Amino acid sequence: MIDVKHPIRKAFFECLNGNLSYSGQNVVVGDDTVDSDADAFVILGNQTGYDASSFQSFDSWETIDVDIVGKAGIFANKNAVDFIASQILNLVLPTFAGSGLPEQIGVQINCISVNADRDMPSIFNAADSVVRRIITFKMRVRQTAGSDAMPLTPSGEIAWIPNETPSGTIDGSNKVFTTAYDYVPSKLNVFINGLLQTPGLHYTMQPPRQITFTDAPRIDPDDGEDNINTEYLRKF
Repeated sequence: MIDVKHPIRKAFFECLNGNLSYSGQNVVVGDDTVDSDADAFVILGNQTGYDASSFQSFDSWETIDVDIVGKAGIFANKNAVDFIASQILNLVLPTFAGSGLPEQIGVQINCISVNADRDMPSIFNAADSVVRRIITFKMRVRQTAGSDAMPLTPSGEIAWIPNETPSGTIDGSNKVFTTAYDYVPSKLNVFINGLLQTPGLHYTMQPPRQITFTDAPRIDPDDGEDNINTEYLRKF
């Protein structure tokens, strides 16, 4: 089993480090600690996690706090901290339902969202002014094939089918799509543009392989077509 908290921190550090600045000055990114002489910095802070109530082992929802601190000079004001926060949001979530986090070996990080965004009490004085804002990101994390996470059949075939694009035409009118293998209805998850869909509300199941959406997936000449993905336990 992989300690998923380490690759999450690594992904956020790689995404943010060297990519944050204000008024031409680099903003330091630290993992738990940072150089105390820095006028502004970002700390990857508290992490929490809980089981996603899935049959699959090593599947959880995780959060991480990204703590933005401006403490001296031009950084000791809310505008500077908010500007840095906007860069972080654009780097982590560059597009709707998208992710800017680099891929990490052994885990899949998806369904990223802002779980909380808090302005902390500010301190203003000549010696140690401090302005802070903490953004909490939430994400679903799974171990991936090759990391002992995939359940197998007795014959050794992979029974969990992740990140599959079902067959079907996306033309704004077609609602019917088909998985590559038979699925177990209670273990089917369907995503559109990274957002988990609700069975009975957004789609209905017609086993063994068919999915019918309530509203036809869209195609837009400017933004492109909806991205449909499924994950499911394969029925043998």
